[in-house]
Amino acid sequence: METFGSNRTEAIYTVELASGDRRDVALLEPRERTSWILAAPGGEGALVKIKQGPCLLLASGRRIDLPGFRRARWVETPDGTRILGQIEDKAALFDTDGSRGSGRLTLRGAMVAAFADGGEEMVVLDKDGHDCRLLRVDASSLAVRSQQVMPECLTSPQLLDDGRLLGIARASMEGDAPGDREVVLWDPRTDQLTPLSSGYFEEETVYASPDGQRAIFNRRIEDWPAKYDTRTYRRQVCWMDIPPAP
Repeated sequence: METFGSNRTEAIYTVELASGDRRDVALLEPRERTSWILAAPGGEGALVKIKQGPCLLLASGRRIDLPGFRRARWVETPDGTRILGQIEDKAALFDTDGSRGSGRLTLRGAMVAAFADGGEEMVVLDKDGHDCRLLRVDASSLAVRSQQVMPECLTSPQLLDDGRLLGIARASMEGDAPGDREVVLWDPRTDQLTPLSSGYFEEETVYASPDGQRAIFNRRIEDWPAKYDTRTYRRQVCWMDIPPAP
């Protein structure tokens, strides 16, 4: 993404890594600013959330408004790449041109995350207030196969190949300060929540390496010294090994 002109119009584009050339450039409206951008796994397009505005689908040089979308995710289903979008308290599958496909799922709250790898099952995290539940649904029809209440709501959740979830939650190791945000592992099979990090610093976002063996996360540490008066936090990028499943 880049801004152009005196009104700082935002442009979204893809970059050819080998040459550095820009492709598929799409200019937004002059006063539009983006909250997030999600590129499709196979390059079919991009989902864009406009601040205080709608979700957009940018595909094949076209801009398609997705009215009413609260959240959206790219997912791989048995029928190919699809968009899982949330409208009010319903989630539904959409084709890559924005047209509604099959399946509808009723949510209690907000769709935090969705994971699908092309198999027959999809995992959806649904947050209602302070409560979260894990839904296992049919990847084509969105029919609920099972659901499980989670001991803690996870932010930036990552589904590992062994079925465990990596994320950030309020948890403490023995002897640690209670209630701060740590990197955790949750095993749905045993319902065990295991803190991986410790200390009084706040962990904010975590990602799993492609092989699922390492967690990379950012840690918010104390304020800058008052004499600098920057009113910002310092942050560190950290990593740790993910313990193997028992």
